[in-house]
Amino acid sequence: MPKKRSADSGGSLAQAGLDDGEPSRGGKKKKSKVLVMDETGQTDGERRALRRQQRTLANEIQADGAEMEDAQKGAFKAKRDKNNELFADVNYAREAVMDGENLAMIAKRASKQATKLVAAQTYDIERVIKTLKRKCSYENGGFDWLTLGGE
Repeated sequence: MPKKRSADSGGSLAQAGLDDGEPSRGGKKKKSKVLVMDETGQTDGERRALRRQQRTLANEIQADGAEMEDAQKGAFKAKRDKNNELFADVNYAREAVMDGENLAMIAKRASKQATKLVAAQTYDIERVIKTLKRKCSYENGGFDWLTLGGE
């Protein structure tokens, strides 16, 4: 009875029943392919509409800057979520660049928002002194310490 050859005894993978027709990838799992550019089937009209939406969002980010920097309002989250929603349709470099520009503007606003949240309260000392003189001074130029204690 002839001996069967195995893959490690010099026979081919096909003979051993291990060849699936795919080239060897060194044991790595095959990554799922992300469709880009023409493979997506995205039309020029859809791309134009996406760029229009991205430009509108960029204008909103610039116009609503102060509102986005206020942590009490939801403008920052709304703009970020809208940008993420638009990114889901990005398949070409041109739209990806616009997405990156919008993301950079959003990040700049987020940085300003964080700075405002951690900034210590500051006072204009000149203004404080003028207000104290106006409210706590006697007509003869003396200072009314009791009024200061009540303020």
